[in-house]
Amino acid sequence: MDYFKRANDIQLDKNTIVTAGKFDGVHRGHRILIDRIKELAASENCSSAVLTFTTSPQAMLSHKKSLSILDNAERRRLLERDKIDLLAELPFTERLRNLEPDEFIEEILVKKLRCRVFVVGDDFCFGKNRAGNAEYLERESHRFGIRTEVMSKLMDGEREISSTYVREELVKGNIPKVNELLGYPFLAEGVIVHGQHNGHLLGFPTANILPDGNKLLPPAGVYDTRIEIEETRYKSITNIGVRPTFNGDHVTIETNIPGFSGDLYGKFAKVEFYEFTRPERRFGSLEELKAQIQSDVRSLGF
Repeated sequence: MDYFKRANDIQLDKNTIVTAGKFDGVHRGHRILIDRIKELAASENCSSAVLTFTTSPQAMLSHKKSLSILDNAERRRLLERDKIDLLAELPFTERLRNLEPDEFIEEILVKKLRCRVFVVGDDFCFGKNRAGNAEYLERESHRFGIRTEVMSKLMDGEREISSTYVREELVKGNIPKVNELLGYPFLAEGVIVHGQHNGHLLGFPTANILPDGNKLLPPAGVYDTRIEIEETRYKSITNIGVRPTFNGDHVTIETNIPGFSGDLYGKFAKVEFYEFTRPERRFGSLEELKAQIQSDVRSLGF
């Protein structure tokens, strides 16, 4: 996948089929857009392209911190796994923010991305003051040699599948529902770092990942997980929280891997979440914590 971080860096020798948005979570609703651009790209000898931003435009405009289901690196890796040909992940600059809808189409879609078909959701808005929308694109994009396709929202019963819906279920700790909406297991990825070296005291190898400060996590507690290290998956138990028994003071993602042997530090890991098992709590002693983890291991069928 070709990856561009600035509009001025984009140099293409092939036309594209483009979709655009924040794509937080790359959930099932997003997948209908992604599948469609891939389908059109294959049939029209074009490249499939996703246009997104390093920071949520809505968050920047509202001046509120916005936590994301995926950090930018996780989103990029997911789109690459989806075999997207091109990702333009642009900073939401003052200039980009103030482009009129016609200017956005001309400067970004036409000149930079060589767009031939623009595939958007029916709630898509763009341009200064969000003046452009799906209706505007259907009416005006032909003037620029672009065809617009507008896709309806994917529904879950009576509710649209959206990033907001996923976030609501995530903060409840309803991991099975989150995974259903995403279409894949909720994940956290990163390089395994040194923690407090308590894993050997507990009898289980422990992989610590420091989450991005803008990543939304499920509630503090213990989860049934799977961890993938160097393309091998292991059953695991993951604690999200501050490790109160060890007087921790910052949130970590700490994964115990029964049966694993070898050096973990510096390796890239992906942790997939499946079920909340119990809240995080402080234990009176290391032996109490060790007994609880052993109980967790038995209850999860290791």
